[in-house]
Amino acid sequence: MQVKKRDNSDRKQIRFGELLERINKARGETPLAVWVKQACKEKLKRDT
Repeated sequence: MQVKKRDNSDRKQIRFGELLERINKARGETPLAVWVKQACKEKLKRDT
């Protein structure tokens, strides 16, 4: 059996709704990926 390689057309859209608006407001000019990484680091610090 041959395994199909995934590409962007296989990805599903995630619906954030109002959450995305709040994230964009909070991150300002910071790129989303950078903001997410920083938010994760801060969450891990608080939880450990």
